[in-house]
Amino acid sequence: MALALFLLISTHCFLYSSALKTNVPVDDFAGNHSMLVGRSQSAAGCWLPGLGVPGKDGVVPNEDLKRILKDGFKLFWGGSQACKDRNKNVTWCKAPRTDPLLGEQDQEWYAELVDYLKREFAQTDKSLPIVAAAYDRPILADAKSAQIMNLVCGFLRLNMSKRFVLFAGDQTAYDSYARHFPNITVVFHPLMKKFAQAMAARTNVEYVNRVTKLAVAQMVLDAGRDVIITDTDIAWLRDSSEVLHASGLDFAAQPDCPAINSGFVYYRNVPKTRELLHMTLSTWRESWFCGDNDQYVLTCGWMRAAIKGLSYKVLPKNSWAIKCQGVNCACTDSPHVREDTERKTGWSFGQQMFGIGDGYPYIYHTYGMSGPYMNELDTLAALDMVDVDYQTGQCKMGPKMNAVDTFAKSCSTGEGGIIHATCDTHPGGPSCHREPVLAASIIADLEARSTLTTFVPP
Repeated sequence: MALALFLLISTHCFLYSSALKTNVPVDDFAGNHSMLVGRSQSAAGCWLPGLGVPGKDGVVPNEDLKRILKDGFKLFWGGSQACKDRNKNVTWCKAPRTDPLLGEQDQEWYAELVDYLKREFAQTDKSLPIVAAAYDRPILADAKSAQIMNLVCGFLRLNMSKRFVLFAGDQTAYDSYARHFPNITVVFHPLMKKFAQAMAARTNVEYVNRVTKLAVAQMVLDAGRDVIITDTDIAWLRDSSEVLHASGLDFAAQPDCPAINSGFVYYRNVPKTRELLHMTLSTWRESWFCGDNDQYVLTCGWMRAAIKGLSYKVLPKNSWAIKCQGVNCACTDSPHVREDTERKTGWSFGQQMFGIGDGYPYIYHTYGMSGPYMNELDTLAALDMVDVDYQTGQCKMGPKMNAVDTFAKSCSTGEGGIIHATCDTHPGGPSCHREPVLAASIIADLEARSTLTTFVPP
């Protein structure tokens, strides 16, 4: 995260990264008008074409980042007029505060929280980064819960259960996860919520659950571990932990518009990354800003850290894929879906990009957990990205189909094509959209079960 020193075991020692006694160097880039957006489909728009684009090394030119921090909203295109009107008087990426994240009066309880996490992490595999996700609803017979089950089973299939930690939002959620997922580490402490609320107040991020991902990253680093933060609406196809750990990078994040996505982020526990997180959690988001929440402040912190010499990469889309990137979502009758998709995106699978990964998918980020998630779950089921037998609750532990071969059939109306609820009919093209029938069948399976426990088959 953003602090310069590791948290020491003693409750009398102050952390730089946790809100402690060390201040951050003053930033040279005060920011100008506007704010940054974090989703590909954000109403606020994206940076101008060609601006802030990673080079062949996955690094955005510093001159671009300095220009963006200086001119802010002037460099955006697209987005709704309503958002443009709201954002034109907003200071974009306002200079971050430099005081500790927490006051001196908060050190004792925060040290108690970090000690709790250290004890819980003692049972995890320390050879690679912890993989952490946060969720705040109990497990029910619904599409969102079905994806949480899928996420857990994916980690079990990939032999990652000893490194995956699920952060529960409250005691009710914790009790539900501990009961339904006996093969993973689940954590909850009332002070976790207190810390997240403090960071939400510090950043003015509107929803506490949105700043929780950043708070979790801070807590894990303060507990002395590297961490990969994953959204719960990500399907893990393969484990990229070793790739990221061996890269020597301090920070890496999934790509998005305008730059990075907060849903998949790797933090190595080093001073530069802790400084990044401190600047992130010290950036103020105006309440009337039309755009993203946690992703905005993270992007601001990353840009400033990059200018200061952070070792990072924006991860390539062919390996760390986001919705409808590599997976075709437009109804088509073309017999060459994969080739058409590669022509539109400008990249192909199997081709290493940015000097990291092997060019094949590690994850697929659906988005959608803020909604019903029916269409997204339907897509995962259709494209063989479900690792659960929902009738029995058993995790599927066998090998999976080649994701690229499956992706190439998405939304094709031709022979062997795969139609799902995310398929979109475009003007002049064939019609193929359908209701989320696979997701509905999954929910019916869950409703028919006496228990929703998810487990590894004997």
